[in-house]
Amino acid sequence: AVVDECIGLGLMPIAMEFFEAMTKGATEGSKQRLDEADLYIGIFAHRYGYVEEGYTASVTECEFDYAAERGLDRLCFLVQDDHPLGEILEDDATLERLRAFKQRVAQKHICSWFTTVDDFRKKVWHALKEWKAGDARARLPQPTLTANVVEPSHANRLTYRARQTPFVGRREE
Repeated sequence: AVVDECIGLGLMPIAMEFFEAMTKGATEGSKQRLDEADLYIGIFAHRYGYVEEGYTASVTECEFDYAAERGLDRLCFLVQDDHPLGEILEDDATLERLRAFKQRVAQKHICSWFTTVDDFRKKVWHALKEWKAGDARARLPQPTLTANVVEPSHANRLTYRARQTPFVGRREE
């Protein structure tokens, strides 16, 4: 959903699922990618994530903190706990770390809770539109406010496919 909405708004996402193999560890590799970014989008649901050897926090939490160190705007989305999107595989200690992290994220002012993929897609689209307009500090819409949000155009949605070579010679297009 995020990749689709980014591309639909003319943004090029650097999505974790498309990272190539790196000689660095996952945390340092993610930080390197954040050094190339203009915006951080965090999606937090029912998994705390991998804690790499030598670190005390998950790769995800390290990314979140590094984005702040870099001064990037952080648009964060948290699934509501009563709307599971899949099986929860965490043990009690890891779930407590997840709850603490999500609580810390929720205290930031660029944050929105979501319940379904469609609800999430609308909030991502709205947040990216606000960010592109230069109002990244605007509060994201909460579920009761989404009725006034113009929905993204499904007709214009693109499917992301990794490029083998850069797109060149057609800057205007």
